[in-house]
Amino acid sequence: MAFLQSSSPRLGHGPYLSCGPYLQFGAATFKNPRWSGGGEPGIPGLLLNIDFSKPGNITLNGSTLSQVRDSSGGSRHFDQSTAVNQPTYVTGAINGLNAAQFDGVDDYLIGNAAARAVFSGRTEFTTIDVVKWTSAAVNNYAWFYSTAASGTTALASLYYSTFPAIFTTRRRVSADGGNTGNLGAGLNVTHIVTDTLKLATPLHVTWLDSVQKSSSGSGLTTGSMNTETALAHLMGSSTGAAGFLVGYYGQRLIYDHVLTTTEQTLIEAYLKAKWGTP
Repeated sequence: MAFLQSSSPRLGHGPYLSCGPYLQFGAATFKNPRWSGGGEPGIPGLLLNIDFSKPGNITLNGSTLSQVRDSSGGSRHFDQSTAVNQPTYVTGAINGLNAAQFDGVDDYLIGNAAARAVFSGRTEFTTIDVVKWTSAAVNNYAWFYSTAASGTTALASLYYSTFPAIFTTRRRVSADGGNTGNLGAGLNVTHIVTDTLKLATPLHVTWLDSVQKSSSGSGLTTGSMNTETALAHLMGSSTGAAGFLVGYYGQRLIYDHVLTTTEQTLIEAYLKAKWGTP
């Protein structure tokens, strides 16, 4: 079988090979997501998979989205019962795939009880987000996880303050420590943002489109993420009253461990091929 070689954006991870419906990375081969029947690599430990490209995961209220269902098997769904706060479901929004569009005014989704408990007590995890910010509005949140119902005490979040600075934060309730990374992302560009946190080290690392941008343990202490279930886990806002996302959301994944180099390369390559990111 002949493969076409393309360069991988991750330094030291080598090229990927493609042949019709398949992509190959070293010894690993998986179905090309741009071909019929393509699917996510079978990486263990998947806690959350919010994929707006799949109409079967979506409940619509006309042209707006009232629920997106988690396809990880963990039933960590996100809902919005108030019509004015529902994001618009846009066909072919990113690389020909459907995505949710948040208006930056009042659109956001609310995680259910299982989604609010996703980080509880964890000492490590990986989050991966496919997001396209379309405005340089200040405090533009893709997602926010908090122990306060109003979303005022951040445990974890992904947002930007002023372009091109996108920030990710990780915080423990007991120590109230944080870690922030400047990614230097582009406006009106679909990005893959990967974050890993391991509190035993402690170390928080952030990648933008498979290129490492930040690595630090500053403000973090060893232990678990938190000892209680969060009261707020939002997508598209920090509080439900402010910090609204202006742009498109394609997909969001959370794993229960820091991905290995092979695992991270595989899932990022899959998402790159699927969503057409840099």
